[in-house]
Amino acid sequence: MRALLGVRDALVRTRTRYVAMMKASVRREGLRIPSGDAEHTVTKLLALPLPAHVFDALAPLIALWTPLNAQIELMDERLIALAKEHPAITRLRSMPSIAGRRFRLPDGSERYLVDEAQRVALTGELGGRLLDPLKTTVVQDQRCMTTWVCSKSRLTVAREPSSKSHRCIV
Repeated sequence: MRALLGVRDALVRTRTRYVAMMKASVRREGLRIPSGDAEHTVTKLLALPLPAHVFDALAPLIALWTPLNAQIELMDERLIALAKEHPAITRLRSMPSIAGRRFRLPDGSERYLVDEAQRVALTGELGGRLLDPLKTTVVQDQRCMTTWVCSKSRLTVAREPSSKSHRCIV
């Protein structure tokens, strides 16, 4: 499963780079691609009144777009099929949600779950970058704990008035 996740991650990162290149090319012409799901970027791009030289420059990326999205979808299907058989994932899917991303584990404890998309978004919001690869440890065969280490140039920690938690502010 780890190898499949790595391949899917590489495919998604490639698509992300393609989107960034397309958006930069469009911005140079004074236009913008409307936001939305990444897989629809080329459809939105083709609807724009761009000069021929921009389409010519982006043609190789446009040609690879459909096969790339097909491979990501295939990886998603394979991972979903494997996840249905994996005991830890089966256990996670059976946990009752308390609110939002908070879940109650079988031992009665509450945990806040973070997925890849949220981790990437939070890292970006903090103006950070991943300093070390994620490290995950299984704790007494009950849960997994991941260490997420980011780096940024300046960080101020402020206490939120409505809670006991801390929030990082740039």
